[in-house]
Amino acid sequence: MHGRVKKDVVVLPPEELEKQRQQVRTARALFGKLLEQRKACVYTEQTFDMTSKALQFHPEFPTLWGYRREIFQSGELQRGDAKAVLQDEMKLLEKALRRSQKVYSIWFHRKWAVEKLFELCAHAAEAQQVLDTELDLCGRLLDVDERNFHCWNHRAHVM
Repeated sequence: MHGRVKKDVVVLPPEELEKQRQQVRTARALFGKLLEQRKACVYTEQTFDMTSKALQFHPEFPTLWGYRREIFQSGELQRGDAKAVLQDEMKLLEKALRRSQKVYSIWFHRKWAVEKLFELCAHAAEAQQVLDTELDLCGRLLDVDERNFHCWNHRAHVM
């Protein structure tokens, strides 16, 4: 569409299909457990780590991004300072954006994380570093697809 070449469909061998099926079964079990824990308001280090693993497998799961925000805001994380946790969050989000650049929930969570990081900046130089990092990321993503309105909106928000 719009000058983009469509990729051919690849037929996988049976052993590869079985491997993928096993990954899906494992992921469904993990997602189910996380949804139960969210419903029970479980905000622990373990659940935070589990959401990381789940989102690395499937970053297009808005409920899990929201659950991560709830865990962070609960104050239950004992990982040192909040700034370090948010910087790790930014790395996770960048990996997610490399896989899925056009997912509302990833961009929404990144906007939230940037705002929280910005609040924790003690000096103008730190805040400028956060903004420069975001603009650099937007530049790289827009080089891949200049029509990515999610990225354009994020860039406008950061500026």
